[in-house]
Amino acid sequence: DERYLDLPPDVIVIAMRSHQRYVALTTPGGRLVPRFFTFTDGKVLGAPEVVRGNERVLRARLEDAEFYWREDVKRGVDGLSDELDRIVFIEGLGSIGQKWRRVLDVAREINARLPAGQRVDDARLARAARLAKADLASSMIRDGKEFTSLQGVSGAQYAAAGGEPDEVVAAIREHYAPRAGSDPLPASTGGRILGMADRLDTIAGCFLAGLKPSGSQDPYALRRGANGAVRLACELPGLRLDQMLDLAGRSYGSVLSGDEFDERWTRKRAGVELAEFMRGRVEAFLKEQGIPYDVADAVLP
Repeated sequence: DERYLDLPPDVIVIAMRSHQRYVALTTPGGRLVPRFFTFTDGKVLGAPEVVRGNERVLRARLEDAEFYWREDVKRGVDGLSDELDRIVFIEGLGSIGQKWRRVLDVAREINARLPAGQRVDDARLARAARLAKADLASSMIRDGKEFTSLQGVSGAQYAAAGGEPDEVVAAIREHYAPRAGSDPLPASTGGRILGMADRLDTIAGCFLAGLKPSGSQDPYALRRGANGAVRLACELPGLRLDQMLDLAGRSYGSVLSGDEFDERWTRKRAGVELAEFMRGRVEAFLKEQGIPYDVADAVLP
């Protein structure tokens, strides 16, 4: 039904692809059209009934998506962000609401260290940080299981629907990138700053909580997040990665008592282990870039 084209294209494609493995169709210009391909195994008897069955299943998925979208837009992106104070980030380390405030502190410090001509507007950086995780409180991400992969994308769509500036929308959409090693980096400086600050906050929090990777176990994908942070650091001139790591770790003093923070960060060596972990990621990155071993060994200190 063409009325579903009022939904964001990403939502429609995910609804088609995640469970039913339908292939979405677009015009040569990339605009989504109300058609899809599906595949059957073996000879088809009663093709019209097969078509109707597939359409019926997809209609149910899109009805759910339309409901989620309508309810979330009604609450507004600020309303969604206000709910983040009630969503736990890591047990014992506060809420997602506290996380975005820490991320903003680190992001501002990163922004201040960039060359003057490359810095982004502080007010828009603050706005993007406040709204970056808003979709975690949305029905689309929280309840719509097949749509959880749209984190960041949905947040950007809600921000755009609320009339946020293009720079804010772009930073929200891009701050999860790169999601994998070969993915492109954020195109905007705001997206790179926010992505860096978010990753450093998550990595530092996990080390403070004792959730560091070990062997093949890395349930919070910290290695992937750290690899992304190293790639981002290469595109943010003037940044000292070790100083930003230390800042991200110490920002948890806002959610832990002084004694508790000192116990975890200093006496249990979370700060030292975090620095060693990130050093290993930098070393691996240099080797992947073809930097000779002795050169990498000389510059790592």
